[in-house]
Amino acid sequence: MRGAKLLLATAFYWLGGLWLVRLLNRILTPPAIRILYAHRVHPDGPEAGDLLTVSKFEERVRHLVRRYRVISMADAASQMERGAIARRNQVVVTFDDGFADNLEACRILRQYGVPATIYVATGATDSREPLWFVVVHRAFERTARTHVPLPWGDAVLPLETKGHRRIAAATVIAAMKKMPAEERARCVREVLAALDVDPPSVADPRDRMLYWSEIRDLAAYGLFTFGAHTVTHQILSATSAESAAREIERSTADLLRLGGIRPTTFAYPNGKAGDYLPHHKSLLRGFGYVSACTTEPGMNGAGSDLFALRREPFYEGKPLRAFALRMAGMNEILDRLRRMLPRLARRATPVSRARRGGRATLGGRP
Repeated sequence: MRGAKLLLATAFYWLGGLWLVRLLNRILTPPAIRILYAHRVHPDGPEAGDLLTVSKFEERVRHLVRRYRVISMADAASQMERGAIARRNQVVVTFDDGFADNLEACRILRQYGVPATIYVATGATDSREPLWFVVVHRAFERTARTHVPLPWGDAVLPLETKGHRRIAAATVIAAMKKMPAEERARCVREVLAALDVDPPSVADPRDRMLYWSEIRDLAAYGLFTFGAHTVTHQILSATSAESAAREIERSTADLLRLGGIRPTTFAYPNGKAGDYLPHHKSLLRGFGYVSACTTEPGMNGAGSDLFALRREPFYEGKPLRAFALRMAGMNEILDRLRRMLPRLARRATPVSRARRGGRATLGGRP
């Protein structure tokens, strides 16, 4: 099914679909800003698979530069707060977590003069230790076991193939995301013990995080800004109000003290509906933030909630033409048409009945 959809999208693109989508988007939808996000930019190679690689990223950046105006997060927030989007085809580029391979992404962005915001989980910065979910993922890659019982419940996960390992790692990480930091740290240790993997054996230089010196250098360049992403990548709604406040306060203080940066924008870890609550927005305002990003898809228009901004990924697993159609507004147009068609059908039905001699009139009443 996925292959058929991709084939249809390819045919549509080469038959002039991109031009048509852009035209319909202009007619059917109001001006709005799209915010893109990525986590990492991986080296090219046969093992990269569907990951966002250096070449895929540069390909997408070239497309953005040709067809869009890439603006800063501060500019986007300012337009939305004023209630007037300056123009169509505006895009913001962001990164979450603060992986060191963002340096290569920033090199490409500098080459094309494209601004970006990097949201940093400050506890991992300069620690030379990867984030907890990277540790879990590497442990499943490197274990010699062919199955593993979960530390909670009775489930036993098969590990015979790479596919099994990817699914098992995703299952475990998804379950651990909602845990408070202390419980999650204990579960990471239990998972590594169950996989018979020593913590040092999962260390991989590719997984390191940015150093504070690198953050300061990027900030000094002027094209890149930094926001907070908590200290421990803690989902705010999965911990106490006091703990959530500490995560926000400490990550803000870390950026100011160690990076020389006063952050005004925040990204919610995981970023889905329910991962943050109304009082978290109030906390952020109290610490001087002016915007916060989710990972809920969609556009941001005049009057959008500045503390629940929508973002979309770079669609790394799809070819450039699919990315181009998505950027042009394909999903927004389809959603608009789906909402319009029932209304059009309801309006047309009474007219059709009247023409057939029925008693209905245009207003739907005899």
